[in-house]
Amino acid sequence: MEKIELLEVQSQRLYFRRLHATDLELASCVLQNAETMAAWDRPYDRSDTLDFIADMLRRYRTDGIGYVAAFEKQTDELVALCGLLAEQLDGRPAVSLGCIVRSEKRFHGFGRECLSAMLSCAFARLELDRVVSFIRLDNVGALQTAAAFGMKPVGRCERVHAGQAVPHAVLEMRNPLAAPDGIN
Repeated sequence: MEKIELLEVQSQRLYFRRLHATDLELASCVLQNAETMAAWDRPYDRSDTLDFIADMLRRYRTDGIGYVAAFEKQTDELVALCGLLAEQLDGRPAVSLGCIVRSEKRFHGFGRECLSAMLSCAFARLELDRVVSFIRLDNVGALQTAAAFGMKPVGRCERVHAGQAVPHAVLEMRNPLAAPDGIN
């Protein structure tokens, strides 16, 4: 996969940058907030947050993609952690899309703006054929947001949260910029 500089991504109200090893306090306001992390069954602790940052730094090096910090341009305030992750789906490589919006920043369109920017990056820059999302079956808001972007359910899987296997919907979006099959 071609490596990409997500630092260059911007949207109307947001700018994005990669996480740094020194971003514990920054990431903590998202990952250690119980309301924000309700879909993960518990907030992260300090160790979990450090592991998350280390995992993203590793993913940047090995995959060229990972979650980034999304900041409101007007205030420089962190809005969300979002991005693309290289993963496996049914034993095959896949790129997943995800977003964790700070609870106090929800319902202002920031999640949609983050997802739109990441989808643009996935399809226009990386020229991926498809992007998937893994969303808990009980996360109605996230399922509705994915549907609003045109993501379609393609299956189910279990993912581990807080040591428990949790059922997730697998949604997919095909690259709208790609030529239809058989046409070059």
